[in-house]
Amino acid sequence: MMTRLFVKASIVAGFLILSFMANSADLASRQSALKSIQAQINQQQNSLKDTAKQREKLVALLKSDEQAIAKAAQKVNQSQASLAAVNTKLRELDKQQVELASLKSTQQETLSKQLSSAYLAGNHDYTKMMLNQQNPATVERMLAYYQFLNNARIKAIKQLKQTSIDLDKVKQQQVTSQQKLNALVIEQKKQAQQLSKEQGQRKQTLTQLQRTLSSKGAELEQLQIEEASLKRIVQQAMVASQANPTMDGFLVICKYLLS
Repeated sequence: MMTRLFVKASIVAGFLILSFMANSADLASRQSALKSIQAQINQQQNSLKDTAKQREKLVALLKSDEQAIAKAAQKVNQSQASLAAVNTKLRELDKQQVELASLKSTQQETLSKQLSSAYLAGNHDYTKMMLNQQNPATVERMLAYYQFLNNARIKAIKQLKQTSIDLDKVKQQQVTSQQKLNALVIEQKKQAQQLSKEQGQRKQTLTQLQRTLSSKGAELEQLQIEEASLKRIVQQAMVASQANPTMDGFLVICKYLLS
């Protein structure tokens, strides 16, 4: 009789031990999985924070790019306006040069005719004076008059020549300014293009970061769902283990059966 009771007690103990060990192992496994997911959540949250900081820096850089591009465009516009003014000035100088050249040519032609007329008139009046005994003073006054006109023409021609030289100097300065402005406009346009290129690259990077944030956010949400599920399972397992008989309870049962 005692042997049968002992056998029964052993069988019951075996089942209880196996059940206790299985429950304990399952609970430990669940707790380990929970810790692992919590570690992943912490890592994912830190990664999200880092990515968000990168995004903030990139947004600030893009804002700075917008301002730099606006300033670069303004500089290009100002330089082009200055270049247009120089080109207008050069066209005016060319027109003045043409007018001066025409006026100089007219003055020279008039002077040439006056010199010829004075020479012929002088010879004629001298011959007339010798034949008709004309007053020499009258002839001299006439020649002096021609000389005065000729001197005035010569002075005018010299002034035109000097004005032409001055215009050449001004034109050369304008040409130099034109060349510098052309080079400046080209350089400024290159800078503006480079800024636009960098802005485009940053926009692409920002788009990628936003996608990464969305993806990591979705992964974090999934991990948090799994964490919540595991927490419920672990809590239920702990409650179940507390409700099951302990080894002390098993010993009490055995002692009762053997008494």
